[in-house]
Amino acid sequence: MINNSWAIFTVSSQSARTTFAGVPYHIPNSADLEMWIEVKSGPGIGLTVRTVGDTSGAMGPETSFATMAMGYAGGPTPASLTAAMTDGKSKVFALAKCIVNEDFCSFIMPAGTGATQISKKDLRKAHAQAIKAKSGFTDDCSAHDSSCSECLSNANCGWCSVPVSYSDGTTGTQCAGQQTGSTPFVCPGHYSTLGCEVGYICTSTLECVATVPGDGMPLSVCQATCIATPPPAPTLAQYSCNLTNQQCTLCTNPPCPGSMPQVQCTELCPHPYPGPTPALLGVWRGIYIQQRYSIGEVDFVFNSTGCSIYKDGVFFLYATIISLGSDVMLFTVVSGAGKGTTFGTLYQMASEDFGMYFQMTMAIGKTGAGFPADFNTPMFTTGMQEVVLTQCMKAPCSFTTY
Repeated sequence: MINNSWAIFTVSSQSARTTFAGVPYHIPNSADLEMWIEVKSGPGIGLTVRTVGDTSGAMGPETSFATMAMGYAGGPTPASLTAAMTDGKSKVFALAKCIVNEDFCSFIMPAGTGATQISKKDLRKAHAQAIKAKSGFTDDCSAHDSSCSECLSNANCGWCSVPVSYSDGTTGTQCAGQQTGSTPFVCPGHYSTLGCEVGYICTSTLECVATVPGDGMPLSVCQATCIATPPPAPTLAQYSCNLTNQQCTLCTNPPCPGSMPQVQCTELCPHPYPGPTPALLGVWRGIYIQQRYSIGEVDFVFNSTGCSIYKDGVFFLYATIISLGSDVMLFTVVSGAGKGTTFGTLYQMASEDFGMYFQMTMAIGKTGAGFPADFNTPMFTTGMQEVVLTQCMKAPCSFTTY
């Protein structure tokens, strides 16, 4: 977890989980996104961890991706992402985060990491200290962010209904100043220096109610946006592909194994392919991302006929595969958990770190119930799953085979 004032890293292995937290500082105009973290808790406390990164790769349907090389506490900045893979001291991470404003993706920190134990007061203090320490940053008002009334009690300070943005790209607090020498800022909400005006928030019953003075939005804005979500689109009829005659038939008694919408079935059914497509062969390491996901590593190892799945290094199942086009697969489990069952998958691949590795997002349908219609539905549907997987494409990136 990284925000403007705090960074918490949890690194898990099969035998242990390590967590450290600190205050992040980005290096302005750094071509490789260099960031320093002053460690405040966990291993390396009192030292600085230096990182470099890359975010130039393609996005997935639910997540965006980043590559980060992290040096050891107190050590130098990694020379590059590639060098960090072989220097023996750095660690390189393939990271994913939920796309902003993506309604169905929600990541949480593991229990006990401290992410839920840091008080709001501590975060405000760390936030104010961090942004003040940025090169060239000046705004004494940022430290008076505990409430609107405290902010306005200080000369030349004003309160924004949401955090302000400074001209250097820094996100500030809700208290920002107009005094001479202060860094220019923009308040994307409502800014006041005269009083803590009443704002409004939209409740779960779609009513606009007054909130803490100084926060919220004007009543007119609340009323314009506090409306019911349109009803979901009707469920599409599902069709099953007969792999013998390569014809699609209507599913009249769902769930139908291998079913999909008619347009998708008509396109894919005439061209089944035994086994996964060649682009998938090899080891893919990843994590589940659907809501209420289990924390831990899941690995997919594809060969020419099927796929072995491991959870935290332990064999889970092996399934044969039939590919329908370049993004849909039908798994038939022949050993391990769920032997004799089938499930359908939909997948999408993205190149990262200039082709060093690929990220694959895979939506997994319910057992015996066909293919996911999209990537959104498995994110919130019980019995369905979604996983983000990583495969090395060129040296020095290399994953050990099972």
